[in-house]
Amino acid sequence: MKPHTIILLETEGAAKGLTEGVAEAASHLYPFSILHPSFELRCGALRLFEKTQQQFPASRLLVHTVRPEREAHLASFRARFRLESHKEVHPSEDILVLRGHILPTASLDRKSTRLNSSHSSV
Repeated sequence: MKPHTIILLETEGAAKGLTEGVAEAASHLYPFSILHPSFELRCGALRLFEKTQQQFPASRLLVHTVRPEREAHLASFRARFRLESHKEVHPSEDILVLRGHILPTASLDRKSTRLNSSHSSV
């Protein structure tokens, strides 16, 4: 799968330091999660959003939050890392939306390619 645009979504649970299914482990992200989006966490030398960029180098990366009160933090994040707003998405683009706390891997790319090809043959 080679999406034109990837939107990293900071979900409500991630902003609180909680995510569905992993509330116990994710709660340890507090207080980092108060001032930082979940995709700014480091995993080794890179942040999660940088790993997404590395996995999909030809795709445009956008970030979005579902909580309006977090928009100021996200605007700061966009400015620091020169990322665009989610409002610049065109309906004709192939778009992949990922929760910001998900770490993309090569297997995600393979699975999404298989899923995409099975839908196109219908």
